[in-house]
Amino acid sequence: FGSSRCGLSHLAGVLPNLWHLDAAMGAGVGDVFGAVGSQTSAAPPPELIDELDQKGASNELVQDWAAREAKNMARLAQRHGKCGNDVPPGQPLNQELRKAALQFLTSLVELSGLPQSTWFDAVLLLDLCYLSGRVGEEVLPSVCTVLVTVLGKNESATSTVRLADLSILTTRFAMWMSGMGYYVLCQEVTKVELRKQETAVLSALDWQLNWPSVRTWLSAFCDRFDVLLRHTMTSNIEWIFAQSIFSASSLVAHHPASATMAPQRMANGLLCIFLVVARMVPLAALRPAHLSQEEWEERFCKSQCMGAPPSSSLPPAWGAGILRFLTIVTGCEFRTLVVDAHLVVEAMLDVTHQQHAATQVPGAKCWLQHFPQDEHWWRYSKESSQPQAHQQEPDPEPELGRRLVAVC
Repeated sequence: FGSSRCGLSHLAGVLPNLWHLDAAMGAGVGDVFGAVGSQTSAAPPPELIDELDQKGASNELVQDWAAREAKNMARLAQRHGKCGNDVPPGQPLNQELRKAALQFLTSLVELSGLPQSTWFDAVLLLDLCYLSGRVGEEVLPSVCTVLVTVLGKNESATSTVRLADLSILTTRFAMWMSGMGYYVLCQEVTKVELRKQETAVLSALDWQLNWPSVRTWLSAFCDRFDVLLRHTMTSNIEWIFAQSIFSASSLVAHHPASATMAPQRMANGLLCIFLVVARMVPLAALRPAHLSQEEWEERFCKSQCMGAPPSSSLPPAWGAGILRFLTIVTGCEFRTLVVDAHLVVEAMLDVTHQQHAATQVPGAKCWLQHFPQDEHWWRYSKESSQPQAHQQEPDPEPELGRRLVAVC
């Protein structure tokens, strides 16, 4: 988690902006925000509500997301569904298969020319599909492809994503699964199969695609922070957003969405953590009650690959004001944010340990590396479970081939 940062010296040109905050607000920060001791969230100043609406980060939207997410996660946590017959309780994909599926989603998103945010959306929907208990591992390649295509349609009514193009890569993933000993329903995935699975996937999601991913939550939180701070610390907030997204990609890859690690909770924790790293709030303010100060600092530093805990660069009253704003930005009580920050720190530690263990395994490869990287890799033989290069046939889709090779 520390690999993308250039150290706290990176903030040298950013943090001086903090010292203009008091003048920009026209009053002492401590007076504006009040004490942090209150355990209830508050509403933003009335004059900023319109700007929050324009940013797509209004109080009403955040509250609606939170209510829908909590209800959906609670429903998926139940042992049986309520759709006629009992639905078996859903289970997350096993770690190896989910890791391969997420790499596959990366290829599909890049090949389709969709924005980075689509990957976070697709991963969340993939987890929700399997938590629903309505789809099985045997159709995983088709499920991944369907998710990217429907998200592409949702992104733009004029989406140029074609099932025919993506079915080639989907077939390859299905062959990899079969070669690894997994049962797949169809090794040769056609457009007909993808259209059939589209209905099953949408049904598993209750025909709801607009679930906020951790990236969606972080984007809304940072927009809200920027507006509420009257754009006096925009560069700080942009840095926090970039670092949070980098860490979120690793967390999402290792921790499937669940009631315990829901997207909002992950976003809450990441925002708190990187406010500390940016020296805008004191680390001690987020310490869980059951940990000593030394234990908390040690675990935080290990999760961020730091040698020493960061110290806040703000006067105490200003730090208290930022913490007060944090409850307004997230719509959560402060004690909830403390719990979520600790949850994410522990998750980061877990990822760090897993990544360290993975580097000790010789010859570890991702699923794409099991196949030859040549311009004919997408061709396959019906008689073989491995892709075959048909060198004698003319290539009917050379541009598609070049794009697929570039993606891989």
